[in-house]
Amino acid sequence: MKQYFSCCGKYVCGGCIYSINKSENHDKCPFCNSSRSIKTTEENNEELMKRVEANDADAMCLMGGFYDHEEEGFRQDRVKAMELYARAADLGCGKAHSHLGYDYHQGQGGDLKKARFHYETDVMLGDEVARYSTGAMELMAGNMERAIKHYKTAASSGHCHTCMN
Repeated sequence: MKQYFSCCGKYVCGGCIYSINKSENHDKCPFCNSSRSIKTTEENNEELMKRVEANDADAMCLMGGFYDHEEEGFRQDRVKAMELYARAADLGCGKAHSHLGYDYHQGQGGDLKKARFHYETDVMLGDEVARYSTGAMELMAGNMERAIKHYKTAASSGHCHTCMN
């Protein structure tokens, strides 16, 4: 699990987050040293918006999720979420491809061709969840051997479908 820091647009891995939280500097960004504890949701959202305006693909994907799931004070707006995911995907964000794949596969679109494109793009970027989702699409299409290959690769990469709650 990684955490995104909108102050400087960087991710920190779960192990480092654990270390940061145990240290005396747990209220500061490990990259730019800005304070994290005294910011309001609005201030955090302003930082994130600046990162979006600077064409930060990870920030776009994160903000898309906020619109998608009505989080951090954002009203749900599926169209805005899809626009942000699409912009982030165009800039090479694998997670954005995964969100688009899911939306086209399960959500509003129902376009399996587009879903497959986005899942496979994310698979090439190394995402095990997209690998699992591609396996599910292959299974639904009756391609059992390809489905098993994707499922095995996802599992060997650490993906556990039953752990996705």
